[in-house]
Amino acid sequence: MAVQSKIVTDNVSGVLASKGYGSNFTGAVKKQVSFNFEIAAADDDGSVYGVAQLPVNAKNVVITQLNDAITAGTDYDIGVYRFNGSDVGDVVDKDCLVVGRDNSSARTTAIVSFDTTVEGFGKKLWQIAGLSAQPAYPTFLVAMTANTVGTAAGTIGGFIEYVEG
Repeated sequence: MAVQSKIVTDNVSGVLASKGYGSNFTGAVKKQVSFNFEIAAADDDGSVYGVAQLPVNAKNVVITQLNDAITAGTDYDIGVYRFNGSDVGDVVDKDCLVVGRDNSSARTTAIVSFDTTVEGFGKKLWQIAGLSAQPAYPTFLVAMTANTVGTAAGTIGGFIEYVEG
């Protein structure tokens, strides 16, 4: 099979598939989107899987992930793309959220990823992506890039939490 570049969840429509379930002291509503998709054994290295559309001004982004063992699936990044409405679109920064995640072993305890530095806390997603100014478009597509996709099929699932703001 060829390199894949596809939307793999329903969270990337024009309307965010999220809902508020709490708040912090500033009154900002925390939102959550979930994802769950299959890696095919025939997918090639370099495949990109779009999992959720987030506002460019999202902050305090936290990604929680579980996965099946994906034999030899040793290098997955999570970053942002400029969603074009029907496909993954152009890359903005393919590894600004997660670099080199190893999915070769089953993960039954969720792994959580976020910027834990004092300097990174509170940054907006467009800043995390390395842009010098907030872009004119309203959303990014969060996508997983399989640099080394592996040789076996498996499921990857989880959720992304953030505060819009």
